[in-house]
Amino acid sequence: MKNNFLRRPRKAHVIIIGAGAAGLACARELRDADVSCTILEARERIGGRAYSVANHFPAIEYGAEFIHGAQPVLIDLLHRHNLAFLDLCDNHLFWRKGKLHELPDFWEKLDKVNSLLSKTLVHDRNMEDFMKAHHKKIRQDTAQLYKAYIEGFQAADLGLIGERALAIAEKDDEPELNSQSQFRPSAGYSTVMQALLKETGLRKEHIHFNHKVQEILWDENGIAIRSTTENSRRTFHCDYVVITVPISVLKTQMKISPAIPALFNSLSSVHMGHVQRINFEFSERFWESLSKKPIGFLHSGAEEYFPTWWTQMPQRTNILNAWQGGPKAYEMSFWSEKKRVVMALRSLSRMTGRSLAYLQEHYLGHFTHNWSQDPFSLGACSYQGVLKGRENSQLRKPFEKRILIGGEGTSQGSDQGTVHGAIHSGVRCAQQIMEDLS
Repeated sequence: MKNNFLRRPRKAHVIIIGAGAAGLACARELRDADVSCTILEARERIGGRAYSVANHFPAIEYGAEFIHGAQPVLIDLLHRHNLAFLDLCDNHLFWRKGKLHELPDFWEKLDKVNSLLSKTLVHDRNMEDFMKAHHKKIRQDTAQLYKAYIEGFQAADLGLIGERALAIAEKDDEPELNSQSQFRPSAGYSTVMQALLKETGLRKEHIHFNHKVQEILWDENGIAIRSTTENSRRTFHCDYVVITVPISVLKTQMKISPAIPALFNSLSSVHMGHVQRINFEFSERFWESLSKKPIGFLHSGAEEYFPTWWTQMPQRTNILNAWQGGPKAYEMSFWSEKKRVVMALRSLSRMTGRSLAYLQEHYLGHFTHNWSQDPFSLGACSYQGVLKGRENSQLRKPFEKRILIGGEGTSQGSDQGTVHGAIHSGVRCAQQIMEDLS
């Protein structure tokens, strides 16, 4: 049935749903090409899951923190706006048998497992099955380290994440800058998002905050988008719509009429990962006495809650970050914040040998955000599950010529789950629209 009330604007107009990295990047490219666009954002701010604690330097992040590889779309943006960024401290300590040990071959251990991954599997499988198939080749301590890596870095469930896509991601070469490939923005990702917003040239009237999209209606005449605010409902009309909301939100909270089976089939193998992150502030940097070298990361086995911690080195701050990814993070999302904090401090007590009383005495405060229970994210970042066909590539193509999907969840390889992947996806969507208009 056709929605005859839909009408095409006289001049091609694009509506972008979401003012995160993907949405802003898409708007920038469209505006540079003199294509009219409007952004609808459910929150009262830009940035999405790239969100820093306000007025705090060095930056403390609620969401994304790292730059994974010297990616030109991010590094060049930082350079254009004179924004500083730091090399990560890549020294790792691993807690095993009640003691912390230096782990100089951290990445080498992971790479040995990654070398067993196959991107040409005829029948894809999940990583739980992969680990079982190779259990004789992988030492038990390395297996625990790798499981913690999958759950932490990928925020994934081993029973869902697919081997084929992971093999492609892990075998991607990340670009380097002066032999370094891991960085963090000094002033935080919110500042980076503000720089991206500035490059869009959008005025206030072009971004509608606190607009939650309920339904997208389409036919050959155009698109109508129904949104709600706290006090009203509104319908927007456009020629193209670019949806950049998190995959979990698109799957569960956004209605498209008529339904597009190909779209939802392409979403079926993409999953939303979960993370619990707590930034602790202490009155002293007691962790500096744990090693003669500067400490970047502390690790324990995947059986622990909050098995990964990191400092802000090379900046010597009193901030220590607790990180839990994967199924345990989703489990914790239903806990009270107080319970998560206590569980994290207990884990830190075991790893550092400092009593819980000592940690509580020197505890000054913490910063955290529960992304899994945030209705506008429903998780932290996406990952690719077991592939049955070419559904992953189909997600990056326009649907019915006028509906495009962006965001980090549509990226592939090492782009997936990253800010630079989100930016790449926004650029892709804009280019696809411009190609259709040409």
